[in-house]
Amino acid sequence: MNIVCTHILTMFSNLLCLKFHPYFDFHVANKERLSFSLIKPPRLFSSSLMELHINVKDFTDCLYLLNGRFKQLHTFYVNVDWFPSPSPVIINKVGQLNKRN
Repeated sequence: MNIVCTHILTMFSNLLCLKFHPYFDFHVANKERLSFSLIKPPRLFSSSLMELHINVKDFTDCLYLLNGRFKQLHTFYVNVDWFPSPSPVIINKVGQLNKRN
C-alpha cells in the first residue's frame, strides 16, 4: 500500500482526489492499510490533493498523513484499525499547543 500510494502521488502531480477507502466493507485486511511503523516512511507529498480516502493501521499513521504533507487537503476520510496509547512525543506536542493558547 505504501509503494502504491507513493507511486500514484509521484506520477500524478495534479491529482485532486485519491480513494483507497472501501465504504461498503468494514473488514479491511492489514495489507490494504497504509502503515509507517515497520518501514521508513515514504516521502508522501502533494500540493494539489484536496480529498483523501484511506485505511491506516493506527492513529500514528493518521497523524503522519496530517502533518502538512497535503497543503490543499480539505476532506479526509480515514479508517483507523488501532488506537494505541499516545506516545510521549504526541503528549509533549499537545502540551506545547496548550501553552500557546
